Amino acid sequence: MWITNNKVLLTWGVMVVSLLAVFLFCPGSSPAISILTNLLFLTIFVVCLFIVLREKQWGKKVIFVNFLLFSGYFLITGIYPLIGNLLFSDNIYARHYHYQYGTIYYHIFLLLGISYLVIDLLFRQRGILIKYLISLSIVGVVTITYYNPFFEDPKYLYNNPDFKDWTAIYFASDKLEKENGEHPTAEQIAAVVALNAWKNGKPVGELYEKEKISRISELLPYVEGNNYLVLLMRPLHRANVYMNTFTIFLIFLFF
Repeated sequence: MWITNNKVLLTWGVMVVSLLAVFLFCPGSSPAISILTNLLFLTIFVVCLFIVLREKQWGKKVIFVNFLLFSGYFLITGIYPLIGNLLFSDNIYARHYHYQYGTIYYHIFLLLGISYLVIDLLFRQRGILIKYLISLSIVGVVTITYYNPFFEDPKYLYNNPDFKDWTAIYFASDKLEKENGEHPTAEQIAAVVALNAWKNGKPVGELYEKEKISRISELLPYVEGNNYLVLLMRPLHRANVYMNTFTIFLIFLFF
């Protein structure tokens, strides 16, 4: 037991030092809360790793394999300071992809861990393979339902109609502000910009003047500062909420 405890501490210590080195010595490091969050995931990862290595019963081992994969999220967030600096420095969307698919990874493997726990409880007499197939089927259906657009188009958030309209409004607003020295109104922007009518994510024509002014008024607050990030990430955050809602439902079902 003493040797095992020391192996856990040694493994955890080496990984902590490596993680802190990345955060402290790379430009654009994340704030302290991100480091603390990663250390929490790291602790769960190390504990699950040693349980998986020492557990003899496959029924219990598989449960911790799932949470080992989930807590591996710290590896994704841990390399964030390297993205755009040492890794993929020539890709302007690198950090966007990292955040987008890192978030999706987190929610998928959290759902897998919880799903398997529930299936294991409901079908105790079934084999591990059957339980895993049922769990993977649940995760697969939910993932495709909410995250499929992000797999079909990595730039889905940028190609979303809301953000497309915002881009046109932003450049028109910026141009008018430079010319007139004051923030333009929705009517002024509407006079110099054309906005599409959208159906199923595809343009099907142009908006009439009244509809265009209404649309500009809706998106104009996002032009200020970094407000656009809220608009940009809204489809991803909405999908995350749906995934979390389903996961919470399974947690209630488990209890």
